[in-house]
Amino acid sequence: MTSVAKKRLQNDYKRLMQEKEFYVYAKPKENNILQWEAVIIGPRDTAWEGATLMLQLDFTEEYPN
Repeated sequence: MTSVAKKRLQNDYKRLMQEKEFYVYAKPKENNILQWEAVIIGPRDTAWEGATLMLQLDFTEEYPN
């Protein structure tokens, strides 16, 4: 049985793929929905322009609480 956290993360991923923000990329790492890789690219005309932030997100079974 899939946990509440995993179902929520699957829905969050689907929503993120539909939004297609040009400066935020995130996806589950390989076959583990609880571990994600993300990249945030600094938007133009901001203090973060030109910056690239690479993130690893580790969720627990308690997500989203």
